[in-house]
Amino acid sequence: MRFALGLFLIFIGIFIVLGYFSLGSLPNFIDNFTSTWPLILIFIGISLLSGIKGLKWLKYVNAILILGYLFFLLLWPTPISFTYQSGTRDLLTKGVLSQDTVVELNIDSSICTVNIEKVESPAENSAGVIEYEISAGDGFYVNENSQNNVVQYNIGIKHTWIQRGRNSLIIKLFPGILYRITLKGGVLKGNLDISGIMLDSMMINAGVMDFDISVSDVYPMSLKAEGGVGKFRVFLPQEVKVQVDMNAGLKKLIMRNYEETTGSAGEKIIGNILAKVKSFLVFNTGILWLEFSN
Repeated sequence: MRFALGLFLIFIGIFIVLGYFSLGSLPNFIDNFTSTWPLILIFIGISLLSGIKGLKWLKYVNAILILGYLFFLLLWPTPISFTYQSGTRDLLTKGVLSQDTVVELNIDSSICTVNIEKVESPAENSAGVIEYEISAGDGFYVNENSQNNVVQYNIGIKHTWIQRGRNSLIIKLFPGILYRITLKGGVLKGNLDISGIMLDSMMINAGVMDFDISVSDVYPMSLKAEGGVGKFRVFLPQEVKVQVDMNAGLKKLIMRNYEETTGSAGEKIIGNILAKVKSFLVFNTGILWLEFSN
């Protein structure tokens, strides 16, 4: 570390004498540092590893990396700007949606915030609306496939360069349409407000999941979540009960204003045992944090 800083000061002195650097470069330094400061954690990690016998050579690599980073901060001509693109996509169907039509939404993104909400008055032949914000280097796509009474949309984000994790999707669904939803990715989080939505089933498959879920009060749904780590806050309307199956290596269950009861077949029921709408929730994760509240 001292070796890199010593060389840096020597070169900065030379650059100042030659007129390549001035105080006018400081604003760029500040802007670029605020955008890239997590790299310091990498330098600290390499420094710690260099203390291990047989890895002493890493301190020289670290010195070169630190030196290059400092020069980059000072001499890069303009502030770094991580740009994003946003837009709205209406899920227009090729045919007329009938009462027997099922709309399947298959969403795939490695790192994404996914929110679902209900909106009224759908446009003609529309199965929903998606608002998106993605990294400028990534590509957003929607592909439609229709067969019999099933309209399927494959929705995703193609990552063409290093993902920074600020991708987000807002999925607006309409009442009166029957949906099936699959969420697939590496790290997924968001707010899934399904209250008032006819949802047949939802599948969440991700390494890390963190979701607030408002269960539908108009249609019995089946939810299955599978992954490594899951944190879920489930909100139950008074007229809804859920049958819960939890399979996790480590788990924590929190119930606020609810008690767990046993059904006639020995199943675990949470919510009003007399409620007419019964949904099924299955969680298969290595680590599970699950909270129920109204």
